[in-house]
Amino acid sequence: MIESRGDDAFRVEALATYRTESDFTEDRLGYRIGAEQRFGSPLTFTVRGGAYSEVEPIEYVLSDVESSLAAFLLHRDYRDYYERRGWNVGLGLGVPSIPLDLSLDYRRERHFSLPVGSPWTLVRNDEPWRAMPLVAEGTQQLLDARLVFDTRNDTDHPTDGWLVRATGRFGIGDDPVVPGFGASPEGPLGDPGVTDGGFSAGSFDVRRYARVDPWSHLSFRAFVAGSLDGEELPPQYQHALGGEGSLPGLSLFQLDCGARGSTVFAPREDGPEAYPWYGCDRVALFQVEYRKAFSWDLELGPDEDEWQDWSWYPRIDLSPAFSIFVEGGRGWSASPTRPDTPRGSDAGLGLHLGDISFYWAYPLEGGNERVNFFVRLSRRF
Repeated sequence: MIESRGDDAFRVEALATYRTESDFTEDRLGYRIGAEQRFGSPLTFTVRGGAYSEVEPIEYVLSDVESSLAAFLLHRDYRDYYERRGWNVGLGLGVPSIPLDLSLDYRRERHFSLPVGSPWTLVRNDEPWRAMPLVAEGTQQLLDARLVFDTRNDTDHPTDGWLVRATGRFGIGDDPVVPGFGASPEGPLGDPGVTDGGFSAGSFDVRRYARVDPWSHLSFRAFVAGSLDGEELPPQYQHALGGEGSLPGLSLFQLDCGARGSTVFAPREDGPEAYPWYGCDRVALFQVEYRKAFSWDLELGPDEDEWQDWSWYPRIDLSPAFSIFVEGGRGWSASPTRPDTPRGSDAGLGLHLGDISFYWAYPLEGGNERVNFFVRLSRRF
């Protein structure tokens, strides 16, 4: 990435990815190229554009680092993927005094379903990976809008303030097609499902952080997402709940409107197994967490005053804290052939050493009545 200095900064970035699995995508080489020009201060206008060919997660339920380590160390994949190729142009507006960021992007893309990959892992390397869902394939014209209102006192470790994210994605042309599939590799394929290119989807994520005393704070989150017009969504825009990224007391993707009840066989040469869709057309999730830090400072490394002279030396934060949380959610289907989910909820306890957190979660509703222990390297929300 190269970026000029000043208020009217220009930035250009280029990234290339080599895909070692030849049968995972049609092209071994992925790329992302983009340029952005900013104007003004403090009110900031942005013009941007780019082109890309990349494997994209359907949902970012965990961070990139956590997802990668879970796959490599535990043979556990927290994401489903599809391939997209295309280009985009967009505009942005930043208002630091509020503070508010607005953006609008036009995208023209081609989407492709992906077969199951087989990356090398440290354990259970000979075991198969979970099947991937089919997505609506073909050309799509998309209009993306986003609003972000952020008054948090710290973006990584907030203890006070608001974060509001509202997004909208609107299909404005073309008719993507979900491939026909069969119940067995040799069985007849069903008719392809044509998805209306005029879909509309959105999300609304509200988070409030409120300090209780100098060492503790409460966090509240309400998240709703899905179809804005009550119609079915293409699978790559659906949502699922359950697992460490949303409701850790429940199994991964447990609230998926029946998407993973059984696998089907996609129309490819080797007939790989797949899921017929990803999740629900609408979901809602509510979370509350109380977090208290101990008055022990266990940061290892140079002091703040010495940091400039010792910038090469790592600083490790092991300051202890604990948290308790409770949360619940459910999903709804817009299709008469797919079920809504029952309610799911859980409660749990967390012990934290800086950014490393150890959690225990227990289902209150909709789970398997067992404690789930897991480790996170970033805040849950």
